[in-house]
Amino acid sequence: MRAVEESIFTFFELLLLVGILTYASATAPGENSLALVYGISQALPEGSCAVIMSASPLSLGNATLGKSVAVCKVGNETVVKPWPEG
Repeated sequence: MRAVEESIFTFFELLLLVGILTYASATAPGENSLALVYGISQALPEGSCAVIMSASPLSLGNATLGKSVAVCKVGNETVVKPWPEG
């Protein structure tokens, strides 16, 4: 039982760290959104998602997606969708 608790705790620590690093990276001036999304997607386990929030609009290529996007890893693919700002 202790091992399960430790695994769950470690997972949430990792999730918190990714969230903090994502926020810090996304709010940095001149940040390349595509590199940020790629970096986050590489850290995610398969079948999971993370929401990236930024003080400035995030863009991929010529498309501006808004100040928050959801990044999901599905198999070898990365799915990026606008996240409702509220």
